[in-house]
Amino acid sequence: MKRVLLVTSDPEVADHRYVEESLDRARIPFCTRAGTVTDAAGIRDALATGNIDILHFTDSQSARMIPVGCPVATVVTVNELPWDKERGRFSIGHLSDDLALADVICCETPAMGKALSEVVPTPEYHVVRPGVDVDLFDPDINQLPREHLIDFDDESKMLVAIGTFDTPTVLVDAIEMLPEEVAEDLNLIHLGQESNLVPEQIISVLQHAEAILFADLSRFHRHALLHAAAAGCPTFVTDSEPALRVLQDEDLLSSDDPREWADELTRIHTEWRRAGGVPRHPDEELIGRMRRMYSLNTAPRAIEHAYDAAGTANDLRKNQ
Repeated sequence: MKRVLLVTSDPEVADHRYVEESLDRARIPFCTRAGTVTDAAGIRDALATGNIDILHFTDSQSARMIPVGCPVATVVTVNELPWDKERGRFSIGHLSDDLALADVICCETPAMGKALSEVVPTPEYHVVRPGVDVDLFDPDINQLPREHLIDFDDESKMLVAIGTFDTPTVLVDAIEMLPEEVAEDLNLIHLGQESNLVPEQIISVLQHAEAILFADLSRFHRHALLHAAAAGCPTFVTDSEPALRVLQDEDLLSSDDPREWADELTRIHTEWRRAGGVPRHPDEELIGRMRRMYSLNTAPRAIEHAYDAAGTANDLRKNQ
């Protein structure tokens, strides 16, 4: 049984909580959580006991705490990197020195792993996608009634979700471009972190909205995007790193051309009016891709393989 010490800069971040829960619920075979620490002193104290087999740094910020010459296998999860739109690539920044000390780096997409490996070639790179409880969002299994939205819903209007609290400029401009009959039919609801919606309302929005729009590049809103996909909600994002591969090319829109967003909203509105304003059918293909790529069982198996690879790499490093 491998004893894993988790290291994080923030225990409340969703990526960390998922790994912690996977270990605690024995979803990762032959592995158990030895504890969670947030500072270098915690790492030193845990290693001094001799009861740690693997250090898993669950975010890139915590990688700065990797001990030089660490006696046990080290794994770092890197799931968020700034996207340099001008250069069309991820911005690695100061991470290279920290990550060079790791045995294995886990990334959510092959594109991110490739970008990092070009700068930091020494560690192994593994794709580990986060697990999502697809059943919780799938309207065919857990449909939540639209009545959950009664405080802000208007069934005579087309419900559209925006994946941020504020409306990005490109969307503000796009809405101003819309024909009057389209603009009058819109009911926009924000799902950003500052919204006051409870989880049941968020799921209901994703199940009943005609679309959700992620039109900014500040953060990629990965979890909200994946939850929308699991609900079968048509999802449109900016032209940054390709939507975790769960979306199609036609779902990627410009970050600075409001006409693209206006045209897409007009198209969705036309289909909504043609259907008589009744709720759309869930996108079964999108839900299917989520089940194949992001099910709760997929990530733990990938993490197990990363742990095994880290142990092998650490043994080789110590014997050099």
